[in-house]
Amino acid sequence: MNYKQMYQLAVTQMDNYLDGLTDRSYVKDENSSIYGLTAHFDMIYDSSIEASYMSNCLMGYCCKDSRHYRDKSLLPLVSKSISGLRKKLNEDGTNTMFQSNFRTGDQFALEGNSAILIMMYKTLSDDPDEKEIFNQMCDMVEDFARGCLNSGFHTPNHRWIEACALLMAHYVLTKAGKTRYTDQMLEKANKYLAEGVDCDEYGEWSERSAGMYNAHCDKVFLNIYKITKDKQYLDCVCRNLRLMTHYINDDYSIFTQNSRRKDKGERGTIQTFSKGRTFYADLYVSYYAIAGCLSKDNALSSIAVDIFEHSRLNGRNAIIELFYYILYPELLDWEFEYVKGAIPKTFEHYLPKSNIFRKKTNLATYSFLANNPSFFQLQADGLRMQMRLCSSFFAIAQFVPTTMEKTENGYKITMV
Repeated sequence: MNYKQMYQLAVTQMDNYLDGLTDRSYVKDENSSIYGLTAHFDMIYDSSIEASYMSNCLMGYCCKDSRHYRDKSLLPLVSKSISGLRKKLNEDGTNTMFQSNFRTGDQFALEGNSAILIMMYKTLSDDPDEKEIFNQMCDMVEDFARGCLNSGFHTPNHRWIEACALLMAHYVLTKAGKTRYTDQMLEKANKYLAEGVDCDEYGEWSERSAGMYNAHCDKVFLNIYKITKDKQYLDCVCRNLRLMTHYINDDYSIFTQNSRRKDKGERGTIQTFSKGRTFYADLYVSYYAIAGCLSKDNALSSIAVDIFEHSRLNGRNAIIELFYYILYPELLDWEFEYVKGAIPKTFEHYLPKSNIFRKKTNLATYSFLANNPSFFQLQADGLRMQMRLCSSFFAIAQFVPTTMEKTENGYKITMV
């Protein structure tokens, strides 16, 4: 078995997207203070529209199997997107999110743009227009890198995203001969990595976010491994992906009640940032595929295929994005033996450091959690139940167990 079906679908979807792409979202009034930016409600600081235009255009342009391969009509839109992205930065390269983060380095943008720049470098031709876009991309990546060098990070996973981003930027800018900040990039990235990777022996990241940020860590450490060739970074990703098989429900949704981040919550609830959505294993399909290929692990690769097939059958959209096939060309050559049941149908899994016990039988999946008022949770055939215990005549009314321990006969959760 291989990933070629995923690749062909990714090419088709990219072509369909680019067929209808125009620059209609850009402000064209030269007298406007937001001339050249995309017009949407977050236009002051949000760069997602410009970044999407730029990356999608370049993925189609650089993919030899795309109808838009070497389509020079895409390059002006890429140039306009780069200009818009740079215009939104502060003079020191930082970005400002007015709800919370002033003058902060944009680690996500540096990581994503560096990956696209590496993709472009690997496919670069002698065409002068293409080289001009490549140089503009280099200048933009330098800007974002300068912002990261001039600031810090917010959460544990942001540190790893920044370390990865700086390593990727260092790699491609050095190749391009643009070395103004590369020494500082490497120095800062290595300082972060010298702290040691916060993935325990069970595969749990310290930030513990099965619905969102585990995947971010998996992605960046795969890229860090690709650049450094240090196998410890691949191993920690594989540990986490094997752990994740115990958080994937029968409907391929992710159990997130043990999360420490904004993905924690029940399906259908209103959450400030995550918009009450269900988190699916779709987010992990690329990382199962890449980790399976790099570690020659048939089971991990089979899970990628299982997620992909379930996603398609249920109207979702889990595919490996095109730029991964250029960053990791071995993906298209990887042939593996399919492992049936790589996501276990039954299990009993206890994580003492995370204070969670999960058990899956042929009838139901249930979970006991410490440090959570919904200390018992059950899922079976579409039924989702959470149990709480409250005695309103006590000063502390809710039962929120603070410890969990394995006993001779089972597990005990305790609160004083």
